[in-house]
Amino acid sequence: TNGLIMHTAATGAQAMSRPMHSAWAAQGNGTGPLGYPTGATTCVADKSCTQTFQRGTMVSSPTTGVYVTTPEVLAAWTAQGGNSGWLGAPLTPT
Repeated sequence: TNGLIMHTAATGAQAMSRPMHSAWAAQGNGTGPLGYPTGATTCVADKSCTQTFQRGTMVSSPTTGVYVTTPEVLAAWTAQGGNSGWLGAPLTPT
């Protein structure tokens, strides 16, 4: 109902929320720029989520949507508290 499980021999079985899956599918699924998920969707109390992929990370917020971010931007954003930090949720891909 709330998500899917993706499996490949290289990345194993990973749970994906529906919003993450929809955004990933729009980019070409596993053959797109992100590759396959390498970790499960991880969400916090405010319902914002992150998920790692072979070549990047997706960040989602119920108020701003799902965006792809680079490892460098993700590290800086996470250090400031992520979605619940002073920067808040992403508004554009990075």
